[in-house]
Amino acid sequence: MAIVKLLAAGALGYLAYRTLQARQAKREALLDTGVRTSPHGDPLLDPELVGARIEVPPTPAAGAQSSRGFGAP
Repeated sequence: MAIVKLLAAGALGYLAYRTLQARQAKREALLDTGVRTSPHGDPLLDPELVGARIEVPPTPAAGAQSSRGFGAP
């Protein structure tokens, strides 16, 4: 009985997939108007920062980690 349910679920999923594909194929494509999307939030593309040197601090050296009493009774 479990195999019948599995096959039924697979067939239903396949039919749903085929229906979705057929529905998407009927849609009309959007026309490209040639308009650019304006920059949105990337600070490295900010006109005020173009050519400016951005200082990045060096990565701190990894140190030993310890927790007093970790695992202690």
